[in-house]
Amino acid sequence: MTKIFIKFLFLCSQTLFCEEFVDGIVAKVEGNTIINSDVLQTIQMQAMQIGVDISTRPSFVEENYNQALDFVINQHVIFELAKKDTLIEVSGDEIHSTIESEVDLMVQRAGSKNALEEILGLSIQEYKVEMWNDVEKRLLIERFQQSFMAKIKISRQEVINFFSDYKDSIPVLPPRSTYSVVEIPIEPSKEAEIKTISLLKAIKDSILTFGGFSDFAQKYSQDPGSKNNGGDLGYILRGNLVKEFEESAFSLDIGEISNPIKTDFGYHLIQTINKQGEKIHAKHILIQTKPTNKDKSNTRKLLTNIYHKAKNNVEYFDSLAYKYQIDYQNNSGVFKLVPDNTISSKVFNIIEPYKDVLGLLDPQESGNNSYILIYVKNRVKKEKPSLENSWQELELMAKNNKIANKFEMWINSEKENLFIKRF
Repeated sequence: MTKIFIKFLFLCSQTLFCEEFVDGIVAKVEGNTIINSDVLQTIQMQAMQIGVDISTRPSFVEENYNQALDFVINQHVIFELAKKDTLIEVSGDEIHSTIESEVDLMVQRAGSKNALEEILGLSIQEYKVEMWNDVEKRLLIERFQQSFMAKIKISRQEVINFFSDYKDSIPVLPPRSTYSVVEIPIEPSKEAEIKTISLLKAIKDSILTFGGFSDFAQKYSQDPGSKNNGGDLGYILRGNLVKEFEESAFSLDIGEISNPIKTDFGYHLIQTINKQGEKIHAKHILIQTKPTNKDKSNTRKLLTNIYHKAKNNVEYFDSLAYKYQIDYQNNSGVFKLVPDNTISSKVFNIIEPYKDVLGLLDPQESGNNSYILIYVKNRVKKEKPSLENSWQELELMAKNNKIANKFEMWINSEKENLFIKRF
């Protein structure tokens, strides 16, 4: 499993340690064997995190090998301790959910499921089975570390002492901004949805009269991934389609065409071509419901009303910012001292031209998808950190430093009770 994962990491970063490496046992912790590829995997992940290209800096492997081996050994030590802690548990559902999320990400990076299976050298299902024990082990380790961290507290005096000891090495604070955002998406009205449904019904009637689902898909479908193939999605395993689409596709008889089906992507006509157990061969025509000019105008009016009500009432504006953040999960929200270089580009491009202007900015159209209002409360230029302007950040840094030191001391003491051997 480790070799497979390393191969995938190489794909993601487009780097290689070397054309071939000799794998072998490098250490043992109790009954757990650590092989060379385990250590190389750790080094590769570290390189990716800090932006090092190993193909242009091969010495990075040798420079970090011993440190990486120590890390892997410590992970095995933590695993042994976590197994003995009866309060630490990981459920099968948690393992399954983690595997599904990670495989989805791997598919995105590889470009397709077929591409990923080619990289792995086995089917995705086989890979999921191989991952199970490793993911269970990783989750146990994470849960155990979280339990340890939760017990560590930090006092005010410890933060002050930490700042006194490390103030010369703490980086300068970047420019930061405090602001609130209300972003309202321009959503299609019921009238617009009815027009989309009517269009798809008319397309279905034409297909039933004249035939040629593929021809109509090429002409009308708005799915760029299947349009040129006549809407053909090929064979798809159950569980890999959105719920509404899948339920309809599997319920249809072979050759049958559905009525318009709504998903998060829009409205679909689905034709089931064939079924093979848990796999289905389907075609579809996707039409996305687009807002009308009237929908756009209504959204603009709503934002203008909010602008006038909130101009001198920041509490009212913040309450709406929280509401729209929950409702739409977009740029809406209340933000305090956010580094400018991490602000959403959509938001930063609006506030930056105003420079030092504070208060509610004029309503802005954000692309063709939404309108946005921003209340700027404070903008702070680059400055040195102090106990006054960076207390929360310093408190977190001091706590993390304390956790790291205590954890290292505790692990080293526990190692004395375990069989550990390096080769």
